[in-house]
Amino acid sequence: SALPHVLRGVILTKREELLPLIVAAACRHPDGGAREELTRLLFHVMVRPDEEQRGAIMMACKVLARALGSIRTEVELLPLCWEQVGDRQEERRALVADSVGALCKWMRPELRGSLMLSILEQLLEDRSTLVRSRAGLNLAHLVTFLGRGDSDRMDKVLDFLVRLLWDREGEVARAAQHVLLPVVVDW
Repeated sequence: SALPHVLRGVILTKREELLPLIVAAACRHPDGGAREELTRLLFHVMVRPDEEQRGAIMMACKVLARALGSIRTEVELLPLCWEQVGDRQEERRALVADSVGALCKWMRPELRGSLMLSILEQLLEDRSTLVRSRAGLNLAHLVTFLGRGDSDRMDKVLDFLVRLLWDREGEVARAAQHVLLPVVVDW
């Protein structure tokens, strides 16, 4: 319970070093409310996480998901992702897109094709190039986990692909062309 207070006292450049401690505490704390607060810290450890910091946060989320298992990951991590889709900071919305890609391995198949796809759908319509690009890349990752039983999602994924390929920003279109398109073709 003291960890959130400790975090505020650590300078921003060193906060990343607290990620293993946050994960360990979130895994082992017996109180659900305290675990939620600790898990929320993962997403807020950095004010505006850059790409490297987002990678470290996602690695911590993967470790946490592996330790928690599928059910607790769905109950404790996924809602935090959903509530941050509309965050005012683009770096945090990009973190949400990255979390979909990072966590899809630990989700039940029906959540991958519904809630996780819906999260990415909202992020694909974001005004930020960074967020749309990250959402497209993580859509590719999510598609690799969609099975033959998710063929009803094909039209939606194809629609997203076309939108991304025709995106006004070259960075987004290139990511769709070089990453998402080959994955969709393989699917």
